[in-house]
Amino acid sequence: MSKNMVGNVQMRLISLSGNVVATKLLKDKQVQTRLSLQGVPAGIYVLEMVDLTTREVSRSKIVVK
Repeated sequence: MSKNMVGNVQMRLISLSGNVVATKLLKDKQVQTRLSLQGVPAGIYVLEMVDLTTREVSRSKIVVK
């Protein structure tokens, strides 16, 4: 996660077909969390994080085996 993200952060795990398969909200100053991938099929996903205060967006590629 970018150090510039300062407020509440919405995390979304998105399949390459555009379906949101998991979401999680991080509260102010929360720097670690776990996102359950139970039931998520193997494949390539995009982890999108949006700072709800600054609207900064960060995306990373995630491979689920």
